[in-house]
Amino acid sequence: MKFYLFMIVTGIGLFLCDRLLLRLLKIGLVASLLSGIFCGVIFGWLAKLFFWKVGISWFIVPLITLSGSLLLFLFARYQLYQKPLIQVFSTILLGIGTGLLAWLMLELLMLLLPSQPWLFFRPHRFWLEMILLGFLLHFGYAFSVRISKRLIRADQPKG
Repeated sequence: MKFYLFMIVTGIGLFLCDRLLLRLLKIGLVASLLSGIFCGVIFGWLAKLFFWKVGISWFIVPLITLSGSLLLFLFARYQLYQKPLIQVFSTILLGIGTGLLAWLMLELLMLLLPSQPWLFFRPHRFWLEMILLGFLLHFGYAFSVRISKRLIRADQPKG
């Protein structure tokens, strides 16, 4: 249960990394991919330290953050947030997309690197767990976006 809350905190960390690198680099795709990798490695290392009994390997977190940041970039690039139906279900759609993309990346990694000892995971219905982790990641990200928008609006002078 604590690991699922940890994924929400990872989403908040992804938001902070994304905003920081976007301001520093000014190139959207590079900043998104670097923030996904950077945040994933940091939070994957923290997961390895604190959640070693969970049964999910540490490298799952970087896969999820990388695929999540890539989907966030694509949603922003093609202005999918402007569509009315996607605005309502964006966190759910991003979570499903992130989970499936991370699962496909994991399957590809297992094809390229068979029988590696660090490829420990539970194969039975694992894609459902990846979708849940992707949803929690985007829930934390969306939560941070909403709070930052309200704080910015509160600082604006009225008049």
